[in-house]
Amino acid sequence: MPEKLLHKIPEGVPFDVAALAEPVAIVTGYVSERVKIYLQDFVVVVGAGPIGMLAALAAKENGASKVVMLGVDADEPLRFKTALELGTDRVINVMKENAQEIISDMTDGRMADVVIEASGNEKGIQSAFHIVRKCGRICIIGLAAKDGVSVPWNTAQSKILDVFFNMSSSYTSWDSALKLMANTKYDLTKLISHKEQIENWRDVFDDLINGRGIKAVFIPESEKQNV
Repeated sequence: MPEKLLHKIPEGVPFDVAALAEPVAIVTGYVSERVKIYLQDFVVVVGAGPIGMLAALAAKENGASKVVMLGVDADEPLRFKTALELGTDRVINVMKENAQEIISDMTDGRMADVVIEASGNEKGIQSAFHIVRKCGRICIIGLAAKDGVSVPWNTAQSKILDVFFNMSSSYTSWDSALKLMANTKYDLTKLISHKEQIENWRDVFDDLINGRGIKAVFIPESEKQNV
C-alpha cells in the first residue's frame, strides 16, 4: 500500500479500538464534513445499530446540545444502554412511544435541527421527514433493503429541507475519525461486544443480526490470553 494512503494510529488508541476506524470514518465524513453539526443543534438519530451509535457520538462531539436515538424492542437490552453510555441523551423505543410527540415536547414544537437516518428501514426513513424542523437537514446513511422507498415528498418540499445522501468515507474523514478516537472522553471499547476467534464467526454473526451485539473483533489464537 502506498505510504500516502496510510493513516497512523494515534498514541493511546489501542488496536481493538483502532479496528473501529472505518465505521467511525463513515460517520465523521457525513456528520462533520457534509451535514455539519452546529453548536447547540438538536439531533435525532434513527436506528440504534453501530453506525447509529457512532453517528450519535460524532454529533455530540461536534457540539450538538441534545442527541436522541430512535430504536425498537430489540435495542433495549444492550444497544440503548450502550448509546446512553456513549453520550446519547435520550432513547425512544418507537414500538412503545410516539417519537414525534416526544421530540416536539423536547424542542417546544420546533423539532430536530438534524436527523441522521441510520436504519435503512422504510418507516424510519419516512419518520425523518416528520421529526425534522422547517429548513432542517437530513443525513441519509442507512441502506434500504430495496431501491424504491416511499418518502413524504410534499412534506419535504414544504419544509424546504436539505437532504444529504452519503456513501463510504473520504481520506480526510479518516483523519477526523482517528482524532475523535484519540480525544473523545467516551469509552469506545463499549462498542466492542464480542472478542472472538474467527472459528466462532457463526455465533458472533447470529448475535449481531439479532441485536445481542454491537461490534465484533476477531482475534488470532496468539492473543487469546490477552482478551
